[in-house]
Amino acid sequence: MPLVITRELPPPDGTDSRATVKYIVDILSKLYELIRGLVTLDENVRQQRTIAAERGVFFIGSSSAALISFETLIPDTITQDFTTALIQFDATSGAAHYRYDGGTPNALGLSTSGMPVPAGAFQIVLVGALNIRSFKIIGDAAATVNLSVTLHK
Repeated sequence: MPLVITRELPPPDGTDSRATVKYIVDILSKLYELIRGLVTLDENVRQQRTIAAERGVFFIGSSSAALISFETLIPDTITQDFTTALIQFDATSGAAHYRYDGGTPNALGLSTSGMPVPAGAFQIVLVGALNIRSFKIIGDAAATVNLSVTLHK
């Protein structure tokens, strides 16, 4: 968004140096007031965002070669509404596929198996209570999936 400074009077024609300096100082003063207002507004917005920020309320780790379902691993996802899930895979985790649309991924490692997760360190941020509740993952060809989950409210 552009910053527009309006003036009631036209700029001086340059013949009167005092009028030119006064004009420039007036514009700089208005610019200072606008910038100070923006900084103050930003500070207030940051303060409100801090107060209302999501809070990590639950943590769990899991290591499995079988299907991992959040409904089974974290039964609280059925009875509570979490806003965000931070899912972190460690460096030793195998390749996997996941779904959060209510379907179940398979271990075939095909594009139809679900969304792919490469082997090694990887991160997924899942938003929405229903998406979190429906999250399921399985390692490709019995690979072990090592993950840590932090749920936020």
